[in-house]
Amino acid sequence: MQMESSPGRTRVALASAVVLVLFYGCAVTPRVSTWDSPKRFKAKEVFTAALQAGSEEAMQLAGSDREGGTMSFRKHVGNGEMVLSVTIKDVGGIVQVRTTSSYAGEFLAIKGLHEEYINNFHVFLFRNLGITDQSEKNIDIREQS
Repeated sequence: MQMESSPGRTRVALASAVVLVLFYGCAVTPRVSTWDSPKRFKAKEVFTAALQAGSEEAMQLAGSDREGGTMSFRKHVGNGEMVLSVTIKDVGGIVQVRTTSSYAGEFLAIKGLHEEYINNFHVFLFRNLGITDQSEKNIDIREQS
């Protein structure tokens, strides 16, 4: 005996599928962040502190260019790899740190994983720079557009 599906079951299945696509779709999108340092810091000291922050986060340095103000870190996560790219530049006397966090692997990233790596990086960066004042920890994290 074959049972026919009810319209209610079909709607629930469709709604569940949409929720899963939205949930995992958001987890796939890389995240970018920007942080403007207080004026007392120079790009060279922020660069050094950022290099330390990546290794303190247990990420492997994939490459760095001190003159260009760029560095990239990698870490195996599950069956994939998290990549955190960092750019540091002086913009009108303020050092700006921009990070991009992306995940590549067999499965999709867990929702919030990109933000976690960005936030952890900044925790170490702030500690290395001796920043304790919350007003100086103005990280802006967004989906990469």
